[in-house]
Amino acid sequence: MKWIKSIILAFVLFSPAAVYLFLQGFGENKFEIPVFYKDGLDTLTSCGQVMYPSAYKVEYPSELGMLTKGKVTLFDYGVLTHPDRRSGQNNILSFLSKYKQEERIQTLALYAQDSLSRSFQGYPNLRYVQVEEALLTTFAECQLFANPDAESNVYPLVLVDELSRIRGYFDPMDLEEIDRLNTEVYILLNE
Repeated sequence: MKWIKSIILAFVLFSPAAVYLFLQGFGENKFEIPVFYKDGLDTLTSCGQVMYPSAYKVEYPSELGMLTKGKVTLFDYGVLTHPDRRSGQNNILSFLSKYKQEERIQTLALYAQDSLSRSFQGYPNLRYVQVEEALLTTFAECQLFANPDAESNVYPLVLVDELSRIRGYFDPMDLEEIDRLNTEVYILLNE
């Protein structure tokens, strides 16, 4: 009887170690972030019919082209510059604090003329970019395919990788979405 108990006990104690060693040797722990519109795009927007038969890449206006070259970019449309969106600002600032020393990522806070009511200092990867209202709307809706939320009239944050591919849309007012953003940026920077 003691032999049977000893064998069962050894098996129970050895099994987790065997599984762990097996997974360390043969398992692959790799996560991928989805690429939006990788099979092309055929949609109707406020700009008209948009068709791309192959993988879609964002075409930047000249004002933004040099700023985004070779960097993972998070586009903000007015949350950081609007005085009434404190919860969204706090969520974005917590994200910026986490990646404060990371040079491969930046946040571009786009705003129209005369709409910058406040700016946050001390974040080297945060840039405020003033653009015309028409360009702001056209770029958001026709290049990034971001539409404002019907209730709050807030555009989502849009994550674009260094190859100009859209990698995600995030609600700046939702803390869970910011947590998802943190995770996806970490994965994207370690790809």
